[in-house]
Amino acid sequence: MENDIIKDTDKFPCPSCGGNMHFDPESGMLKCEYCDNTSDFEKLNDEIKEYDFRKVDEQEVPVGEWAGDSINIKCESCGAQTVITDDTISRECAFCGSSHIVKLEEMKGISPESVIPFSITKKQATESLSKWLGKRMMAPRKLKKESRKDKFKGMYIPYWTYDSDTVYTYTAQAGDYYYVTETVRGADGKMSTQQVRKIRWRMVSGASAKYFDDIQVYATNKVEKGLLKRTEPYGLGKLHPFQAQFLSGFNAERYSIDVKEGWKEAEQYILSVLRDDVRQAVHADEIRNIVLNVNHKAIKYKHILVPLWIAGYTYAGKKYQVMVNGENGKIAGRAPVSAWKVLMLILGIAAFIALLYWLFTSGSPPM
Repeated sequence: MENDIIKDTDKFPCPSCGGNMHFDPESGMLKCEYCDNTSDFEKLNDEIKEYDFRKVDEQEVPVGEWAGDSINIKCESCGAQTVITDDTISRECAFCGSSHIVKLEEMKGISPESVIPFSITKKQATESLSKWLGKRMMAPRKLKKESRKDKFKGMYIPYWTYDSDTVYTYTAQAGDYYYVTETVRGADGKMSTQQVRKIRWRMVSGASAKYFDDIQVYATNKVEKGLLKRTEPYGLGKLHPFQAQFLSGFNAERYSIDVKEGWKEAEQYILSVLRDDVRQAVHADEIRNIVLNVNHKAIKYKHILVPLWIAGYTYAGKKYQVMVNGENGKIAGRAPVSAWKVLMLILGIAAFIALLYWLFTSGSPPM
C-alpha cells in the first residue's frame, strides 16, 4: 500500500471514553456506543440551496480527486486500513465499527448539501417488521421468529429533487357520446329496436402552465426500485444542511444515477401529470391522442440524502428485502410464502367444500 493515498475522514470520538459516537435518532444527538454518553452538536440553519439544471456541468467539476476509484483510510481507533470506494460516502470500520465519513471536499461529482436525519430507531424498524410479517398469514413461522433479530442496517440513500416552471400547449381528440336507435335481429330471429351508443370526435387544443416543486427521484441502483418507491415520499420539510454528524453510525451511498439521468424520470412524471390535467380540462366523455408541447422555463435541482432501514434475509435459497423509511416509518418488502401453510389452506378449503356438499346432498346434518 506504499503508493496508496491515505486520507482523513470525519469521525466523532466520545469526550468521556474516546469511543465511537453515533447519531442517535431518538435524541437527535451523538451517543457513545460504549458508555452511552450523549453530546449535542450545533445544527446549521443555512438555507437549503437549489441549483440551475442548465448549469449542472459547472457543479459537477470535482472539487477534490480521489486516488483512482477509491481512497484508503486509517482507522484511528484500531489502526486498520479500510477502502472507501467511489460509490460510498460513509462506512463503518469492518474491524471495530468506528464511523468514517468522507469529507465533502474529497467527494467527486456533486456533493450532497442536505440530509433528512434518521428519526425512526432500529428498534422501531424491527417492531414494524414483526407487525408487517404478522399480517402475512402465509409467511413461514421461522421467518417471523427471525424478524426479531437485529437485522436492520441504516443507510442514507441519495435522491435528486427537481423544480420546474412549466408551460405547455396541447392538442387532443375529444369524444362526445350520442345515441341512435337501431333495429337488430335477436337470437330467436325476431326484430327489435335498441339504443346504440356512438362517439362523435372533435379536435381540441389549449395552453396552460404549472409549477412543479420538489419532485423526488431516487439516485441509486443498489436497492430494489419497486420497494423503494413504496416507502416514499420523504418529508422535505425535515431537510437539514449536510453535517457529517448525521451520518455517524450509518452507511451512506454516493449517487449511481446522475442528475441528468434523474431528470429524465422527473420529466416523465411531469408529462403524466400534464396529461391528467388535460383530461380534467377538456369537457368530453372520452379523450384520446393527447399531444403535448412542453417548455421547461426554469429547472432547479438539489442533491439530498434520505434515511432508510434495510433488512435482507435468505429463505429457501432466495433473497428477500424489507425497507423502512427512516423518517416516517413507512414499510415495504417482500415475504416468502410457506408451502406447508398454503397446502394446509387448500386442504382446509377443500374439506369445507366437501362438508357443504355432504350437507346439501344428505339433507341432514352429520352426527
